[in-house]
Amino acid sequence: MRATEEKIHILLVDDDHEEFMLTQTMFSRMRGNYHVEWADSYKNALGAIRSPQHFDVFLIDYRLGDHTGLDLLREPEVAGSDIPAILITNHADGDVDMIALAAGAADYLNKGSVDVRLLERTIRYAMERAQTMQHLRESEARYRAIVEDQTDMIVRFFPDGQITFVNSAYERFRHLTANDLIGTYYMECVVQSDRKRLEVMNGNWAIPATMTNEVRAVDYEGRERWQQWTTRAISGEDGRVSEYQSVIRDITERRQVEEALNARVDQLRILRSVDVELTETLQIVNVINLALDSAMRLGAADIAIMALYDSETDRLNIVQSYGVANLTEVQSHYYNRTGIIKKVVDTRRGIYVPDIAANPDANATTDRMKSMMLIPLISQESFIGIISLETRLPERFDLEIFEFIQLVTARIAVSIDNARLYGLLKTRLEELEELYTQVSELEQLKTEIIRVAAHDLNNPLGVVQGYVEIMEWNVANNRIDAVKMTDQFQGIKKALKRMQRITSDILTLERFELRRTEHEVVDLSLIIREVVDEYSYMARDKQLNYDLDIPNRPTHVMGDNVQLHEAAANLVNNAIKYPPENGSVSVVLENDGDAAVFEVIDTGVGIPYEQQARLFQPFYRAKTKETDGIEGTGLGLHLVKGIVERHSGRMVFRSRYQKGSTFGFQIPTAKQD
Repeated sequence: MRATEEKIHILLVDDDHEEFMLTQTMFSRMRGNYHVEWADSYKNALGAIRSPQHFDVFLIDYRLGDHTGLDLLREPEVAGSDIPAILITNHADGDVDMIALAAGAADYLNKGSVDVRLLERTIRYAMERAQTMQHLRESEARYRAIVEDQTDMIVRFFPDGQITFVNSAYERFRHLTANDLIGTYYMECVVQSDRKRLEVMNGNWAIPATMTNEVRAVDYEGRERWQQWTTRAISGEDGRVSEYQSVIRDITERRQVEEALNARVDQLRILRSVDVELTETLQIVNVINLALDSAMRLGAADIAIMALYDSETDRLNIVQSYGVANLTEVQSHYYNRTGIIKKVVDTRRGIYVPDIAANPDANATTDRMKSMMLIPLISQESFIGIISLETRLPERFDLEIFEFIQLVTARIAVSIDNARLYGLLKTRLEELEELYTQVSELEQLKTEIIRVAAHDLNNPLGVVQGYVEIMEWNVANNRIDAVKMTDQFQGIKKALKRMQRITSDILTLERFELRRTEHEVVDLSLIIREVVDEYSYMARDKQLNYDLDIPNRPTHVMGDNVQLHEAAANLVNNAIKYPPENGSVSVVLENDGDAAVFEVIDTGVGIPYEQQARLFQPFYRAKTKETDGIEGTGLGLHLVKGIVERHSGRMVFRSRYQKGSTFGFQIPTAKQD
């Protein structure tokens, strides 16, 4: 910041130690020689300011316990000081920044967007502005001394406007002699649109009366100068207005300073508006669009391009553009870093090209563009991309606009960096959530495997046990029937094969997982027939009316044969358990549009309404006096529900206590080519 590396003394007023440490770290990364003194309270800040110690800049946080940074700005030691004060705000502080500027702050910073470069630039600007204001005050003091030595212009004129007297200062301004000016109209040199401010009405002023106006006047060289005219009425012997006298003071420099300050306030207001727009979203696409649109509007450009740097490929890629016809050709300039694009990347400094035709390295998009500026996007000292603005009207761009757009792009860079970080964190979070879901599903799958092994093997075991008991009774009672025993052996063989298929399919987690995700076309009607056949002996033993109603044609679904068999077997087994002797169990399979609907309808005890909500939870069994003697673990329905959901289906359930129940499922049918 200073060529002599003179130490710059900063007073940081902030009651948050962490904020102080963060700010101290940023100062340590700056190139200048900074010394930071910390005041951790409003009281200690006043003590430091009132001490003999010299400070170059005050950095004041808005939140200071029972006080605010605005209170400190209004303290006489700060308000009357030449030391620039910078207020540190955040988004929650509303319009504090504008109020701070009105209270005398040199600038403001938003905590959410401060980085090393922005902090250093703001301090430099504040110090330079303070020096400029001091020089202006010294200049004004000298100017006033000169005015007091009769350097103000004086002109007297009749009520009709004819000049009667001028002093030498007015002669110099008009570059005419008094004789040349006397008798002429007093407002000849005043800009036409400003003359109404100086018009006076004869006899309408009280005596004495004065009027002060600021107008533009043209000097003898044709330059417009701002003047302050203080006019008073002069009475004649009769007490009526006979003449007017105006003391004219040149206020051009003051107006220029005011205009510069107003322009700076307007810039800060615009920057604040840009900050608000950019911080309303963290979606990278929205941030890019808003950022480039803001830069284009504020620079009054005809063409705007944003290219972001990809560290993996070491390339610049255009991510958004406005007004570009041939984007492919323009992309090659950025991709290969030709001309001034390479200079901006290498130096990380913006380049303003007033005349494209005079610069052979300029990479204009078309021959119609006359002026351009390229500005790097830097965040946390990292290069993230470039914004390029071009215009066909060179008068739209100047150094002041170039400096202002650099302030805008500093905020844009931080917003893009934040959006990128947000996107990265969001992606990582989604990956973690997906991984967690997969792990949870695997854990649930392993649990279901154990439950299948412990519970569902009981179904075929029950078949085997039932046939064995029948055969044992027949042998004991010497009622051996070869034909019946052959049927019984066939039933045992089927049950044993079923057990073998179940155990082979649940031995490893990998095979079970494969069946979950890679289904094949199976005939659900065939599966249902097999299940009904397996449990026919149980229905006969209970003398149930055991009906089967399925289509004669195949019902194809995408699924796992073993799992669908298990689901159907569980439901049929349950339906046979609960009806009393001479009850009925109906097994129905039908097509309903794009779905196959399987239902098992029994005339059993039914399930009380208040117990139905928990029916599919693991280990839960509905309990009534009618079911006390019926064995079960409460796992079957839960496992059936899991199998159905893995087949993109849903459970079917209806029940009325002491009337019966309907259990089943609906799964999509296979699409036929």
